[in-house]
Amino acid sequence: MAKKKEFKRDEADFFQAIALIAEEKGLSIEQVKEAFKIGLEAGVKRTYNAQGKVTVDVEINDIEKTIIPKVCFLVVEEKTLDNPNFPIEMQVLLSDQLKIDKNVKPGDIIKKTINPEKDFQLYAVRDFKNRFNERLNRFRKEIILNQFQDIKGKLVTAKVTDVDRNGYDLLVNNQVAFMTARDAHKKEFKPGDYIKAIVKGVEEKERWPKLLLTINGEEFIKQIMAHHIPEIKSGEVEIVAVAREEGQRTKVGVRSLVDGVDPIGATMGESSSRINDILRDINFTDELSPKLLSDERRSLERLEVFLWVDNEKDLITNALKPAKIITATGLDYQKREVTVVVEKDDIQVAIGKGALNVKLAGKCINWKISIVTPEEMEEEGRIY
Repeated sequence: MAKKKEFKRDEADFFQAIALIAEEKGLSIEQVKEAFKIGLEAGVKRTYNAQGKVTVDVEINDIEKTIIPKVCFLVVEEKTLDNPNFPIEMQVLLSDQLKIDKNVKPGDIIKKTINPEKDFQLYAVRDFKNRFNERLNRFRKEIILNQFQDIKGKLVTAKVTDVDRNGYDLLVNNQVAFMTARDAHKKEFKPGDYIKAIVKGVEEKERWPKLLLTINGEEFIKQIMAHHIPEIKSGEVEIVAVAREEGQRTKVGVRSLVDGVDPIGATMGESSSRINDILRDINFTDELSPKLLSDERRSLERLEVFLWVDNEKDLITNALKPAKIITATGLDYQKREVTVVVEKDDIQVAIGKGALNVKLAGKCINWKISIVTPEEMEEEGRIY
């Protein structure tokens, strides 16, 4: 950021200073002019010890590139305390003004050029700067809040700047952000790390607005997938449902909305390139070596994508993959309950560690799934 330029005495330097501040703060000339005017009012009020409202004018000449600050006085025949717009300190006598201008009359507004550096004393300068900066910050805060609302619910890339027991301080395009330890879901990041996260909201309690980020929830998975899979972003492939247990396992049902597009192939990518990129992002690791995938996979969040179909029995079978299903039977469409038969040797895969496979499959497709073996079906005298 360019070094702040102090206000100089001539009008061209006023213009240059305001233009520079507008550029630095990302504001318009009109916004900086308004802040400058409000600051002037505070400085004038202190300078003239005015007990009520004061009026100032800021004239901008875009052609000559000058700014002329002026303070307004009301011409009166006799000063009075009854004027709500011009306190007695901002009134000038007609008799005095006639010595300067013979055409002046009561009710005229006299504008006198004022220079904050030259005409303001210490406390007036302080008041001017305080009010000026307050209004600038208010404009900047409004702009930032509007920008934040535009990205709420979206995926962003953030840089970790600090870590404490409560969570992580981050930067998103030079804007301050925070992610609680809970929203980081036991992930450990360090300053300098770049991560992808969802903007879950905006915190306005502090002096400056702050983005609130999270890597929890199904939306994080959806947007990571859309980021890496063009067919999802274009609408050719649809993510129908997601069920997730953060840090452990996620199931995603996808289908094609365009003939000739394979949703599973689009998700996997050539040589599994796309699915590996997605796994890197959700596990916050740079590499997914064969050894890591095979020997340490349980330390990573697994992502399983299945084909979403209209036939409910086939959908249930697809959702329970990688388990090999013999059949789905006894479908109760009203209660959304189903019994799924699997071989005894495959029951652990069907249920999954911590029952996650059957739990997430059921949540994803909205079915309550009971897993049984053929032997159990026979013992109960049930036909399948």
